[in-house]
Amino acid sequence: MNWHKIARKTFIFFLLNAVVSLLISTRYLNNIDSVTWISGSFITVASIGHFFAITSLLFLVLLLPIRVGYKYPKVLNTICILIGSFAQTVLCIDTFVYQLYRFHINGFVLGLVFGEGAGEIFQIGTQTYITATAVILGIVGLESLLLFIAKKIANKEAKSAVRRIAYTGLSFILITNISFAYADAIMYRPIMKAKFIYPLFYPLTAKSFIYKYIVDREKINHNPEIHLSKNREINYPKEEIVTQKAKTNIIVIMIDSWHHQCMTPKITPNIYNFSTQNLEFKNHYSGSNGTRGSVFGFFYGIPALYWDDMKTGEISPVFFNTLKKYGYNIQTFPSATLRYPEFDQTVFLNIDNLNIKTKGKKASDRDIQITKNFIQYIKDKNNTKDPFFSFIFYDSAHAIAHPKDYKGPFSPEWKYPKYEKLSNDLNREKYFNLYKNTLHFVDNQVKEVIEEIKKQQLLDNTMIVITGDHGQEFNDNHKNYWGHGGNFTEFQTQIPMIIHIPGVEHRSYEHFTTHYDFVPTMMQDIFHCKTKTSSYSVGKNFFSEEDRMPIVMGTKTNFAFREKDRITCVNYDGTYDLTDLSLNPLEEESIHAKALNSALKITNQYYGEQ
Repeated sequence: MNWHKIARKTFIFFLLNAVVSLLISTRYLNNIDSVTWISGSFITVASIGHFFAITSLLFLVLLLPIRVGYKYPKVLNTICILIGSFAQTVLCIDTFVYQLYRFHINGFVLGLVFGEGAGEIFQIGTQTYITATAVILGIVGLESLLLFIAKKIANKEAKSAVRRIAYTGLSFILITNISFAYADAIMYRPIMKAKFIYPLFYPLTAKSFIYKYIVDREKINHNPEIHLSKNREINYPKEEIVTQKAKTNIIVIMIDSWHHQCMTPKITPNIYNFSTQNLEFKNHYSGSNGTRGSVFGFFYGIPALYWDDMKTGEISPVFFNTLKKYGYNIQTFPSATLRYPEFDQTVFLNIDNLNIKTKGKKASDRDIQITKNFIQYIKDKNNTKDPFFSFIFYDSAHAIAHPKDYKGPFSPEWKYPKYEKLSNDLNREKYFNLYKNTLHFVDNQVKEVIEEIKKQQLLDNTMIVITGDHGQEFNDNHKNYWGHGGNFTEFQTQIPMIIHIPGVEHRSYEHFTTHYDFVPTMMQDIFHCKTKTSSYSVGKNFFSEEDRMPIVMGTKTNFAFREKDRITCVNYDGTYDLTDLSLNPLEEESIHAKALNSALKITNQYYGEQ
């Protein structure tokens, strides 16, 4: 077989792969809302053009090896099968990632999977590994079959048919890019949003050309693009922090991934009982829908859009600077490692002898261990003779897994999270029961902590905060969202907030509060801070009923600002999506200028001069 025929066979092989990719990619389309006939037509054409373009690029990459090594067809065949299998496997995995989080495989996801704490972040059942292995082997078998079919077609001298297919594919690519460039110029959002559906989809934009030769820019109803500050010097805090010495102990008990409706007498009886004796804030929101932004916002009092600035500038939180100033004994008890996300380089920067990680194969093992570690810690009088701060961070609810021998009150339940079964049509009962039983397990760990605090007679001089980092959705919006990190609705951002203040009786509060309020409350009520709050936090005192809208949430790669009746989710390119609080698109609505200005002020507040 000469090299031309081998090249033809290889091209046909990748064309067949484009068809397979199109079939796999239909999983992305399950997550699209509000499709018009125009946007639907665009997505259809773009789908064909996009996967034709990717497979064609793979073919072009192999042209030189084909020309040089055409005398070794078995080697080339193996390379084709390996490349095709790898590409389709990654695409399959990406469809699951997108279904859970609404973003594609990126550096953040790879860091979670291959980073230091990967084994602590994800707990996957044996059956899932078996299923994944079977799927991969199936893909390899399919690629072998596609290569066989490609060889049969190539042997029939199908030059003209291949050429017509190639020209058709190129026309789809051209139509896709021209259509998108025009839609981008006239700000037609239904098409603009489509560029986020597929991985590696970067369609053409040509605003300058279109405004000059095709469309009168003045006649377009422009919505603003939202861009964050870049390359500006951080100014945090904005002025000297003036405080007074304090001796009140502070303990923060945080539960990773806590659904805000799952603090009940049946699910978390001990925490619920504690809430009936202390302060409960019933409309409390995190600063993000993921752990990085949530914990950052809680302890810095500002959005995690400032994460990179604090990390590169090695700037520690005002709150911990104050604790160190007055000799607090600071210690953490993390179930998952503090090295990823890099809390040891941000939130807990420059704190000596810090517990970075805890031994244990499973999240539940580590949760049990951090409970034991904390109890042992406060039993040692050397640790409590001076005022102390402790951070206890439970992870089982994030893993959605309790010890095998633990019997919770809810049944039936899955034995482990079956992520591959999650869909918009799934009856969530068994999965949700597993989660609720896991929270019940964590609740018992918290019970042990509180009982030991009482036993050591520390309760009367200790402020205790029990909360979550962010929420955990179980398709509550019926938009096929599971977990967190995918949207900014209440199910991924609202969490319980219970506070024990010595000498203060039980009361429930209905006004909005946020994680950003923790630092101002501690600084004002414990350390009697005289510096104005805006110099070091965007939050308010928990007890203040001041309006907190809009609430800025997320990180630079995925953030939003929430108002009382809507959510504005900002994309990485400055465009945005408007939805109501249940994620229904507000296609005909315009962004609220006042809310936008307030949100931008928050995101720029700690840059430049005072």
